[in-house]
Amino acid sequence: MVKAPCPLCGRETNDFLEGVCKECFKRTHSLLRIINNTINITICPACGAYKIGKLWIKPKTDNLMEEIAKKAFKKVFKVIGEIQEYNIE
Repeated sequence: MVKAPCPLCGRETNDFLEGVCKECFKRTHSLLRIINNTINITICPACGAYKIGKLWIKPKTDNLMEEIAKKAFKKVFKVIGEIQEYNIE
């Protein structure tokens, strides 16, 4: 297959996404958009339930902080495109 230059960076490639090379596509297309700059989280010290927004949620797992982090992630970011896997550390 014949390689062609990327119109943004000039790199020779035959692997284009929306008319630019993969590296330029990654630089110009975000996977996440911030939808909330601040969220408030309250944790009940007696039962471990937590409040994000207006709702109290009973923990569904033994790892409370990971569960809260995953819920908070969804409140702060909107996923644009497709994310197959992520880790919170």
